[in-house]
Amino acid sequence: MEQRNKNLFIGGLLAIVLVMAVGYAAFATQLNINGTATIESRWEVKITDISVSGDPTGTATSKSSAVTEGNLAATFESELVAPGDSVTYNVTVENTGTLPAKLNAITFNQTNNGTGTAEAGDAVENQGTSYEGDNAIVYSYTGISVNSTLAAANDSDTDKVTFQVTVTYNDKIKTQPDAKQLKSNLKMVLSYVQADA
Repeated sequence: MEQRNKNLFIGGLLAIVLVMAVGYAAFATQLNINGTATIESRWEVKITDISVSGDPTGTATSKSSAVTEGNLAATFESELVAPGDSVTYNVTVENTGTLPAKLNAITFNQTNNGTGTAEAGDAVENQGTSYEGDNAIVYSYTGISVNSTLAAANDSDTDKVTFQVTVTYNDKIKTQPDAKQLKSNLKMVLSYVQADA
């Protein structure tokens, strides 16, 4: 009798499991989600143009200018002969990518700029941010600043900027350097990062 009760109990349990399985199958629905997602973003900030702005002042001449290093660096070679000589370059930077960009840093490296003696703290007048000291040839830039932004391409007319870089013979210099030192080699590097949208 005990064996019969066990068999009935096991049979009952199997019946319950079978009913639950059939019930689950009857009420279960199958959910299929198919699809693809594509994120298309492109980072592309570059110097698109460098040109001499107007005529050089005095006896200055522009020897060359070029875009280098991933299109975010530029070199300017100028020859200046006498105090007051200067050459100004227009530089255009454009964001042709899909992400907004922010200028994180702008650095300059100048060689062959002649070392003379100048009055301490002299500044190139009306030239914006300038760098001087005892150099016979100095440089400055206007129209761009660190943390300025460029919108993504085609978002507006703010996806590019044109600014000026000026190379000047320091008119405050007291002791003139050798003439062979007056061919300025200036390199500018722009460091851009993604800006907040």
